[in-house]
Amino acid sequence: QEMKDDVTGEALIRRGDDNEESLTKRLEAFAKQTKPVVDHYINRDKSVVFPLDANCKPDQVWAKINACFQSPKCIILVGPPGAGKGTQCSRIVEEFGYVHLSAGDLLRA
Repeated sequence: QEMKDDVTGEALIRRGDDNEESLTKRLEAFAKQTKPVVDHYINRDKSVVFPLDANCKPDQVWAKINACFQSPKCIILVGPPGAGKGTQCSRIVEEFGYVHLSAGDLLRA
């Protein structure tokens, strides 16, 4: 049975390890590993961090991301597993010509 996003109603991609225990561990790891990185940049220069609520349809997320672009040097998208970071990064590459480096892919390499 196809699963749907609670907010957008769009189809969800199911990973082989999608179960309560695995998801709990992945979300805990995300929070533990991401907060220090975000805090570092906020403490260094609040003007380079653009928090936004991505609990909406991908086109609405894209509009919020697009509004943040005013000659950025580096953009870091963070979000829990399955949040759509890769989808939005693909659009950033296509629209603005930036290079996409996935931290997860780099760490697994």
